[in-house]
Amino acid sequence: MEIRVEAHGPHVAVVTIDNQPRRNAMTRQMMAELAAQWDALQRARYRCIVLTGAGDRAFSSGADLAGDLSADPALAAVVNHALLKHHPYTKPIVAALNAQITQEIYALRTKAGLTQKQLAELVKTTDSVISRLEDADYAGHSLKMLQRISAALNRRLEIHFVPLRGRRRTA
Repeated sequence: MEIRVEAHGPHVAVVTIDNQPRRNAMTRQMMAELAAQWDALQRARYRCIVLTGAGDRAFSSGADLAGDLSADPALAAVVNHALLKHHPYTKPIVAALNAQITQEIYALRTKAGLTQKQLAELVKTTDSVISRLEDADYAGHSLKMLQRISAALNRRLEIHFVPLRGRRRTA
């Protein structure tokens, strides 16, 4: 269980919530770490922060509800700080979700007049898998499954590599 911060170029920091066995639920210790990281990142050279969850099961399921749930005022202040509840944050924070692909799957499926169950039957999976693929917090889209969905919807799957803005190429 940890909060990781990694540089992604000179101006972007990636903050990863990592508690995969609990779908990235945040323990009290992780909340305290995140609060400290927000302070450090506010002072750092970064212009933008990307917040993401580790693994392919969930972005974050929220607070870890295991154990004692009582909170004294000091702990409540730490949690509120971790969630940026009371003070404006001056740098943009972007949640790294797979919303674009999930929206596209949903739009194509509904345009074709298919239910999740009907699409699942076409691609030989279950409707719960299709539901998960249409969930913006899901990050486990496999190329093989996307190919099966595109074929079932009579579409061609295209993947593009585009340059990152402001990033120098290395030789």
